[in-house]
Amino acid sequence: MVVEFLLSGLVDASIILFGSIGLSLLYGVKKFANFAHGDLMTLGAYLALAVALNAHGDIILGLIASVVIMALVGIVLEVLIFSRLDGRGPIAPLIATVGLSFVLQNVVGFFFGGVNKIYPIRAVDNVVVGPFSINPVTDVIPLVAGFSSAVAILALLRFTKLGKAMRAMADNPELARTTGVNTRTVTFATWALASAFAAAGGVMLGVNQGLTITMGFQILLLLFSAVILGGIGSVPGSIVGALAIGFADALFFPFAIALNIPTTWYLTVPFGIMVIMLILRPSGLLGKPVGREERSFRAYVRDLAHQLRRAEE
Repeated sequence: MVVEFLLSGLVDASIILFGSIGLSLLYGVKKFANFAHGDLMTLGAYLALAVALNAHGDIILGLIASVVIMALVGIVLEVLIFSRLDGRGPIAPLIATVGLSFVLQNVVGFFFGGVNKIYPIRAVDNVVVGPFSINPVTDVIPLVAGFSSAVAILALLRFTKLGKAMRAMADNPELARTTGVNTRTVTFATWALASAFAAAGGVMLGVNQGLTITMGFQILLLLFSAVILGGIGSVPGSIVGALAIGFADALFFPFAIALNIPTTWYLTVPFGIMVIMLILRPSGLLGKPVGREERSFRAYVRDLAHQLRRAEE
């Protein structure tokens, strides 16, 4: 039974990957946490459904259209909202993302209704492979898509000019600007990539679990747990964090059943991991500490308080 939960954790991790990579990319360049990222996943999932229903059930076309449209949506959000909040500290854009989250939920609810939906995909029986029982649609597709996308984004960041510019801007925006990096273009590209990953993650989540208007909001804690564990702003860290959170979350269920713990407590696992990591190592497993002080929880709290005071000035 534990083996089946491990497989489930791997599938969950592949879905968390999409969202956590997008969050890390955006935080690295813009330096704020996007609390609307889960709802961007929801919007992407429903856009794919709308296209598929109008294309004779072609979910592949729906996925492609959703990724492209959401990339454009990300750029529009930067132009209309977040570029106007530059220089106002991390609090203003963070609050803006909270408001955006509620707007996106209501937009999706208005156009698609509150009834749960599923993609027009033909049901396929599970395939037994050794100790595993795998569904080619709900398990294999998210698994292959998630880890293929992770390899692709790592290659982009390491070997392409855009990826190197994104890394340079994440490390030191002013130095990147003075060395000739077009920071505006990089920012647009980052929003496009983050939103495209959100769309793909939303579609994979919909394939695996079905569609609801709160699906992205419900997975948001898992996304933040993954990026904080791995190191917010670090894409490799978000991949490691997604794997850890996916396995930890899935393994909670067999232990909960054995110990007679209510399975509704499953969110205590990612939340507990996130809190412990913030206390012991705020920079995460693969994050880059600014200095020794960053290992201190008190120093972390002092820095947050300083940012709040600056935002009030």
